[in-house]
Amino acid sequence: MLTGISITDPKNFSSTTSAEQQALAHARPRMNITWHRRPTFDQAFAQWRALEQRLNWQALTSTTRWTQTWLKHYGDLVSPEIVIAEVNHIPVAAVLVITSEQQFEGPIRLRTVHLGTAGELDADSAVVEYNTVCAEHSYQELFLENVMQVLANRTTWDEIRLDGFEPRDIQPLLDNYPQFTLRQRPCYCTNFPPHATPDNILEQLTSQARRAIRRNLRSYEGAVVEWGDHVELAEDIFDDLIRLHQARWNAEGKPGAYASAPFLSFHKHLLKELVAHGQAVLVRVRGGDEVIGCSHLLIDRQRGLLYQSGHAPHESQRSPGLLTDWLTLLACHQHGLTAFDFMAGETYHKRRLTLDTNELLWARWIRPSWKRTVIDRLRDFKRLSHRLISGSSRSTSPTNPSANEPDHSQPGTAAEGALS
Repeated sequence: MLTGISITDPKNFSSTTSAEQQALAHARPRMNITWHRRPTFDQAFAQWRALEQRLNWQALTSTTRWTQTWLKHYGDLVSPEIVIAEVNHIPVAAVLVITSEQQFEGPIRLRTVHLGTAGELDADSAVVEYNTVCAEHSYQELFLENVMQVLANRTTWDEIRLDGFEPRDIQPLLDNYPQFTLRQRPCYCTNFPPHATPDNILEQLTSQARRAIRRNLRSYEGAVVEWGDHVELAEDIFDDLIRLHQARWNAEGKPGAYASAPFLSFHKHLLKELVAHGQAVLVRVRGGDEVIGCSHLLIDRQRGLLYQSGHAPHESQRSPGLLTDWLTLLACHQHGLTAFDFMAGETYHKRRLTLDTNELLWARWIRPSWKRTVIDRLRDFKRLSHRLISGSSRSTSPTNPSANEPDHSQPGTAAEGALS
């Protein structure tokens, strides 16, 4: 049961019985929740900024700076709402709610609802991680519960998705709504103890990792690290990062992240906003005139999050990617950040260069519908076809049993909604 809440929702939702409403009239403090559409976004963002300033809010992807920039580049393709909670006319919580028709599962278009900056096309996505809600801690659980009750009573969505949240931020919701299915992904990171030094960070890694780092430090002796914390230098490094990133992925027959015009324009705009306010840094590693590699760091709660990178081609005895990531990690420590974080993804490279692990959750509440029935039937048909084809191939190629094994030599990712 909700406590101390009144709701202004444009879809005329009523979350309480008459008896509960009488009880709420005497509850203190009273939380008033307003759902804003585009015509009142200026008012909503003013309240959100006031909340940020009062809380000294540093969770990057739930700041107004990140959110407004995302809406400028992706907002025309989705239906956004901003939810603001107030107690005694003081804002205590804020979140962006997105309704999207940009998500697909196989050939089926879905209507999805997201908390935070998510719901854009997969090919253009900013891929929000360390997502959260801007809220006073004492009100966060009640606020999220109320938002979810509003959404649960809407009848037009196919899925509700909670993208890239830390478990602690949404666990009460997951406990109350068992309809959610979870995907958990590791974030390999190194948290810097107060008196850590580069040498003792290195010594805690495996012997194999230490040898690889020392070999590359010798091979690239004299490498210089540039810390791009002002806009002009950051933009120069960003150009190098795009060039190296695209060259690497194009050489493997893949488009690369910056082939997406919305993604590229979003980050060019965002870079200026974030670097100027100490919320992003671009790092470049040079060896003489050669650019060895570049890193794009987001600064979230004093942690350096490695959002994107680019590096020179790998050589037989030299790994520019390993050297760039290691020197970026040390630069985070040198500049007073509390951690370096590779963000979500499971790779040997990330594991061997770090000492700690965080977890992020992607949760989906899938509503039964004719779309879900079609998706399930298509998935069953695809699996059956694969088994039949695989069996036929084995029977006709007995002399080469490995010929039809999948080729894992090319890195790549499957879209979240792909049939599998």
